[in-house]
Amino acid sequence: MLTLGGLALATVAVAAYPLGLDNNPVMGPRRIALLALGLGAILFAEVSTIRKWLGIAPPLRQAPPAIGQGFQIESPAGPSRPMGLPLWLPLALMSLAIMAFYAYLVTGGDPADPPKTTLYYDMLAEAFASGQTNLKAVPDPRLADLSNPYDPAQHGHIPRCQQGQTSGCLLFDVTYYDGKYYLYWGPAPAALLAPLKLAGIGTVSDSTLAFTGALFLFAFTAAFFVLAWRRFFQPLPGWLLVPPLVLAGIAYPLPWVLDGPRIYEAAILHGAAFLMAGLVAAFPILSGGRASPGRLVLVGALWGLAFATRSVLLFPIVAFSAVLVWLVWRRPDFSNLGSGGWLVARLAIPIVASVTLIALYNFARFSNPLEFGWRYTLGAPAGQAEGTLAAFRLANVPVNLYNYAFAPASLIGEAPYLRPVLASRSIGPIAIPHPDFYYGELVTGLLFTTPFLLFAVSLLWGLSCSSIPGSKDITASEGLRFDQGSNLRPIVVCVLLGCLAGSFPLLSLYAVTARYLLDVSPLLIVLAGLGAWAAHAGATTRTSRALVGLAIVGTAVASAVASVLLALNNWLA
Repeated sequence: MLTLGGLALATVAVAAYPLGLDNNPVMGPRRIALLALGLGAILFAEVSTIRKWLGIAPPLRQAPPAIGQGFQIESPAGPSRPMGLPLWLPLALMSLAIMAFYAYLVTGGDPADPPKTTLYYDMLAEAFASGQTNLKAVPDPRLADLSNPYDPAQHGHIPRCQQGQTSGCLLFDVTYYDGKYYLYWGPAPAALLAPLKLAGIGTVSDSTLAFTGALFLFAFTAAFFVLAWRRFFQPLPGWLLVPPLVLAGIAYPLPWVLDGPRIYEAAILHGAAFLMAGLVAAFPILSGGRASPGRLVLVGALWGLAFATRSVLLFPIVAFSAVLVWLVWRRPDFSNLGSGGWLVARLAIPIVASVTLIALYNFARFSNPLEFGWRYTLGAPAGQAEGTLAAFRLANVPVNLYNYAFAPASLIGEAPYLRPVLASRSIGPIAIPHPDFYYGELVTGLLFTTPFLLFAVSLLWGLSCSSIPGSKDITASEGLRFDQGSNLRPIVVCVLLGCLAGSFPLLSLYAVTARYLLDVSPLLIVLAGLGAWAAHAGATTRTSRALVGLAIVGTAVASAVASVLLALNNWLA
């Protein structure tokens, strides 16, 4: 009944306009809150169903291993003790509170007058529903008269379109090519929205899509933590599950990007959500479970959607896929080329299909499968004429690393007490040579905003020393052997490689902005959460466990407070 009620609330929120329940085709704050309530009810009601669908092994009938002896699970003899109501109830209430916080940020703290946003994905969905790749909006004819319409000095006299405008103005930061408007952002969200447009749904703003993307990203990151907890860390005190789950929802920069989100944030949030969803679906395989063909297809499809939403996610997708392929190939029951190769193909086919479809999409628009349209964007920097690849240069890495990791926020004497600063072109007082083709927005380093990430360092140290829970008796060279039971090492290696791969385009890009951190920050939170649990499990005395627990709570609270204060900057302004 709770599931049906949640579906009813979500349906009413999305389809209120075509159903005649709302005169406004754009989803307002009340409908966004109603959608959040419906999705929360569905998530709360379907926890057991989701666990079965993800293939979590039933709990062990025997008592779980004692803390300090490693969390090695030799066989899924039966499921571990379920989380009772005393734990699930506060977690559900916490999730609803985080969803409400998202809705509050998206509406700018003023439901009667939410911030202006873009409608680009809705426009692209309408185009797809009509069988075309270019937007239906007709470019201002004055653009065709310019010698270089991409030069801001030449098109600056044309006013920018406001929300809902499409004629007599300039659609800012869209692709203008051959007299038509296109989008250079990944088309997957619009493709998923197109059937709803055919069904008569009203206008869906990019801020609404950003809101749903944030909900899904939070839900899938939380699901990953719950899976890891039940598989490896169940003997630990239940309160330890709370800090990582809270930070999965409010760690920087997630709340920051929801303050007045537009298509930029909508694309990045959905890409990160699809990437994490694939990782959750792959969890049973990574933890030593059965690599079923259907599961591999699902994982590949989700990662294919991630690429089709944000193309730079191909880097972590390749890293994740490489780990899965290696694990499948090393299994004793899939050691021959026929059986193992067929399973690998089940994973690869959806990803290759997604890459192929995007190439065809690009060819249909620009007669070049490798052209995404950024070169022809109205509003891009002067170096755009060199193409997309010119935006990535190794010379940007030192300054970008400083901005994303170490740049401090400004301390001020009034609320919200923390204020981000513009990305620096130097490392403190040290000037670092880098290309003139460079752009920076407000950003704060992760070590300043999220000290909880220090537990990721402790996890990696334990990995290098073969001392993390679940791999205590497995050497570095044998850490991925299936005949020794499930262990945490393949999961850590997979997430770590994904972080490293995702960091390459992040650090080499010409632009620095907080939203780009979402390509890797959810993965870093996952590593930090696992590291916090591993550190507590490795504490052998009551005093050391108390100190580790205090460090977990302290860094988690500091991370949450810093993130919330930074997110409130625009609202208070």
